[in-house]
Amino acid sequence: MREKTREYLNSLLPQDSEYKRVSPLLEYKQDAKEHLYPVIHDDTLQLIRVMIKTSGAKKMLEVGTAVGASAMLFSSFMGEDSKIITIERDPDSHAKAVENISSYGYSDRITPLLGEAEPIVSEMTETMAGTFDIVFLDGAKGHYIYLLDDCVKLLRPGGLLIADNVLFRGMVSGADKLIRRKITIVKRLRKFLIAINNREDIISSVLPIGDGVSVSVKVK
Repeated sequence: MREKTREYLNSLLPQDSEYKRVSPLLEYKQDAKEHLYPVIHDDTLQLIRVMIKTSGAKKMLEVGTAVGASAMLFSSFMGEDSKIITIERDPDSHAKAVENISSYGYSDRITPLLGEAEPIVSEMTETMAGTFDIVFLDGAKGHYIYLLDDCVKLLRPGGLLIADNVLFRGMVSGADKLIRRKITIVKRLRKFLIAINNREDIISSVLPIGDGVSVSVKVK
């Protein structure tokens, strides 16, 4: 039932002029999916598109570049004056992302960094605190909880922290059977969800979209 509902809702997504303008990226996204690269769900992408347009976001930090498809789509939605810093820890994926970002003409808007997210994000708080409109977490799910404090510091007041895959294939909510080797990830994601819903500096909502998306807004 859940999959049928997702298929129906995805069928409603518009193919408007903006999507046509970035159609090569959408085709690339499909190619990445076929080659088993991590790819953002269509309904999650549409949600973030709406939030970008609503907030007027121009500056984003992404944790989890993969091969660059989502960063390029976000940049397209934000416009030519947008800036994205994106972090990837896997050297092969990073190299592919650099190649893709260059070949699609986004090198002046997207800065791909190679390395572990936690030390990079921590260092960024020293010079870039309060500057990002959106921070998007889509890297190692078990690390979200360790990135939370610094990500909130990096957001401007009113900025959005968006985390993808927070329900982790239904295992976090208990809707699907917990796989033993995933216990640590599930425990850390549950800790992350509890944390974002109990902080005083952000207001959060968790949505059953894609593989689960949390959205938090930084309050003054």
